[in-house]
Amino acid sequence: MSVHLGGEALNRRLARAVLIAAGVVAVTAVAVAYLWLRRPAPEAGAPAPRDAGYTLAYISNASGEGVDLYLADPAGGNPIRLTESVLDESWPAWSPDGRHLAFVRASTEDAQLASGEEEGLYLLSWEGGAPREMLLAPAREAGIGGPFWSPDSRQVGVIGQPPAGDGRLGGGPVLTLCEATSGDCQSRELDIEANLLETGTIPAWTTDGRAIIFSGPNLAQTRGGALTPLRLELATRELTQLAISGQYAAVSSRATVAYIGVPPDAQQIWMVSATGGVRQRIGRPLASGLWCYGLAWAPDGRRLASAESDGEHTLLVIRTPEDGEVAEYVSPLQGRQVPLSPTWSADGRYVSYTVLTGLESSVPDGTLVVVDTETDAVSAWPAEPGVLQAFGAWRPAGD
Repeated sequence: MSVHLGGEALNRRLARAVLIAAGVVAVTAVAVAYLWLRRPAPEAGAPAPRDAGYTLAYISNASGEGVDLYLADPAGGNPIRLTESVLDESWPAWSPDGRHLAFVRASTEDAQLASGEEEGLYLLSWEGGAPREMLLAPAREAGIGGPFWSPDSRQVGVIGQPPAGDGRLGGGPVLTLCEATSGDCQSRELDIEANLLETGTIPAWTTDGRAIIFSGPNLAQTRGGALTPLRLELATRELTQLAISGQYAAVSSRATVAYIGVPPDAQQIWMVSATGGVRQRIGRPLASGLWCYGLAWAPDGRRLASAESDGEHTLLVIRTPEDGEVAEYVSPLQGRQVPLSPTWSADGRYVSYTVLTGLESSVPDGTLVVVDTETDAVSAWPAEPGVLQAFGAWRPAGD
């Protein structure tokens, strides 16, 4: 890969990679735009370890050549570089069987034209010990969005906004579903406003495979563009609104959807059935000054992780529908912080989340924090100034 990029072009690349992967607030996005690339990295193309216990996929600029995909253990050790591209990777997502890793590749137009690579949804599959990469859905057809998997691992989807002028009727967001084995994709346009589609939360399939849950605009359009959890029936294409307002919709294996109320509502976490119905509070409202930046259910659907921050302190809070808050883990990192993207290991022991720090300086950092819910240990991955390590995805055990 070439690193002969001007500072402005490089800043644009890194800013977009983090924006695409997180839907972060504007001030954070501007800060991350100044990340620089420093640390040497392992060789690309190594086989994925199947018997190494817990494994995380994540994105990093550690190579000094862009934002690539890596694998590592829960402590950030034994990193293996998976991709080597002029463009930047984001949003890694394992299939439930652990055999495929979907991700998004995107960058500036200049880098794309120079490399000949396409932006879009990609898939890494392991056959004979070596990863095989395949472009599933080009961004010019499917747009850019976080990938999400069907419960049976057969399909991976993305909801994105393709560029204008491609002949689409309404110009709205597009749902694209791709077969993991053949790579065949089908797209359908969604009847919602494009500029109100939330990119901070990855959509999710319901456990029965019949519908997709995501955060989108209030269908009644009576609250000035408020976000709300939506249910899309795959068979009928019917859209159902599950709540009046809310964002960071997270779907559990027990067919419930958690979400955080949005202003003017209080910062309260709610739960509703994935088919709709009466909503239920999960615990007390967040303390004054705290803001939730992401929700994730444990694999058994009984515990909910919430990444929260007041700007100076970051917490990972575990709640249950029955008891509310049951555990609170404080980030060991110092200074201004923005937490993002909590995710659970397949057995429900570990939770990882991304923390962007050093936001008061022109060179902020990003690293992963891992919480062991069995021992209550909290650890941050080794961090270096200007190095981004973000958006961990725990690999399922597989076969």
